[in-house]
Amino acid sequence: LITTPAGALPRLGLDLRAIEVPDHAFSILYDGTAHADVETTTPGGFYPARDKRAQSEFEKLTGFAYIPDSHRDQRREVGELGLVAIIYYNHGVELTREKRHPEALLAYFRAMSLDPEFKSAVNNALAVLANWSHDLARAQRFEEAAGVAALGIRLAPEDAALVNNHKAVWSQWADSLMKGGRNDEAIDVLRRAEKAIPGGGFQRMQAWVVIRAGEERIKAGDWQKAAEAAAPALVTRLDPVAQAEVARWAAELPHRWALAETRQGRFAAALDVLDARRKAAPEDRRALDNLAYVV
Repeated sequence: LITTPAGALPRLGLDLRAIEVPDHAFSILYDGTAHADVETTTPGGFYPARDKRAQSEFEKLTGFAYIPDSHRDQRREVGELGLVAIIYYNHGVELTREKRHPEALLAYFRAMSLDPEFKSAVNNALAVLANWSHDLARAQRFEEAAGVAALGIRLAPEDAALVNNHKAVWSQWADSLMKGGRNDEAIDVLRRAEKAIPGGGFQRMQAWVVIRAGEERIKAGDWQKAAEAAAPALVTRLDPVAQAEVARWAAELPHRWALAETRQGRFAAALDVLDARRKAAPEDRRALDNLAYVV
């Protein structure tokens, strides 16, 4: 019934049309102004609204919830092209499950070309773009992942999943390079990210190239080497915003160092660290306060 709304049944005098609802489609039969739904996937599908058991049977058989006529905002009549669009949409769903993202995307775009009001196809296409970029990033194919995410953003600038994925791809790319010790490349990627997503915080993220090395040395208990991580020769590679972030981290470092020495009962060492800080930065009032605390 659902596949022949303009075929044999109308020639028999039956006014049969197709209805699309989220994730499902069925028929509706008109007799003048009277009408009845026809769920063709179950023997008890004629006018299921009249029989709760028929609805229950349908839901058990298909996994879909029957949407009655009272929920008109979820029901949409479609013509023959709309039915073809649903077929493409169903292909897209299967391809999505198989993670064949380019083919799934093509199927959804075909569905939208035939039926521009097919909201489910739009939503699934955007989900494919988000999932595709995520899978590419997991495979360390960051350049491609960023391109797919950027395409999604062009199509749907306000889509939350795509916006988050776009930022995440650039962050993961830079982080992967830092872990591999390729810091200069990481800085270049973060500069590209800032151009791609202005105001995304990637300039400040450059600071992590320096801070990361320092924090790893702190974990190893080598505070002196940690302080050397913020040497001017290393910091000048960064953009000004990141340089300021590193400066804040470096200013906090002596106080963290002194506290660590104090907790280990090495009070003289803590005093030496704070005294050096007091001489290097007389404006840092915390150095005097912490000296008094250690004493």
